[in-house]
Amino acid sequence: MQIKIIGARALNPIADKKIVKHASVQLCSRGQCLQIDTGNEFSGSARQILITHLHSDHVGAIGSIPENSQVFVPDKSFADYLSAKTRAAIQIIKPEEKTKIEDFMVTAFPVRHSSHTKTFGYRVEAGNKAIVWLPDFRRLSGSLKYFRNLDILFLGASCFERNINHGRSAEYGHQSIINSLKILSQNRIKPKKVVLIHIGRQLCPLNEKLKILHEIFPDFSLQAAFDGEIFR
Repeated sequence: MQIKIIGARALNPIADKKIVKHASVQLCSRGQCLQIDTGNEFSGSARQILITHLHSDHVGAIGSIPENSQVFVPDKSFADYLSAKTRAAIQIIKPEEKTKIEDFMVTAFPVRHSSHTKTFGYRVEAGNKAIVWLPDFRRLSGSLKYFRNLDILFLGASCFERNINHGRSAEYGHQSIINSLKILSQNRIKPKKVVLIHIGRQLCPLNEKLKILHEIFPDFSLQAAFDGEIFR
């Protein structure tokens, strides 16, 4: 499986010229391509699209995807909202169950993030590789079982040390990358690589914050993603 980062930043622009586009990724295996989220103007070969949630930085450019695309969503509310914004076919898949999409085995799993839209991460397996793409979340409880035996965990890093609460609620918002890595460590979950995505302003200057993370979590193979980066 080849993994191409389309974009690596969170909603607000950050001071890094390599991280400009909204968090999104294209996965390719045996000539088939799958894309997660459509917050940027479409450019690529993927015709199979997965959606994590309905915030603008993840679906704002869905009208630019080709009409012959197929959009897979893990909740009917997604289909109801997106059907007015794209002519592409929309198919609802069952959360927490494996779904075969061409060469990919896909599992959507729910996480807490927003009171306005349900939110999901995706575990994707293809070509003897397994990855998780999870850009937005406030709590990881209930989802850690999808993080085991991973080649790469693409993990949201909207904030650095302190969680961000939405609407004064501890249920909604963003979990800091330090707290996320602590939870992984406490649960003895160690992907071969952890790659930071959905990078927010608290992570800048990026090199300085990465140095701190490496000092706190020396057992993790950690790096930040940047736009256009390819993993194999």
